[in-house]
Amino acid sequence: MQRPRLHRRRSRRTPHRTYELTESRHGLVAIANDLHKGRDTGDIWKWLIDVSALLLTVESCCCSQAGPSPH
Repeated sequence: MQRPRLHRRRSRRTPHRTYELTESRHGLVAIANDLHKGRDTGDIWKWLIDVSALLLTVESCCCSQAGPSPH
């Protein structure tokens, strides 16, 4: 199971052998980094990142041509 902040890895050889489970938990910075990259997130989050990027790009193009606001 993968999700932001938590990474698990399992390995298994045979029913009579050693099972291994590795779990890593990370802090707030790692959560922000994972969410920023869309790593181990669902499709909705990935679409949200894409739509946000598109809206910010359109806004930056529109605002840069308008010039400074009058005081």
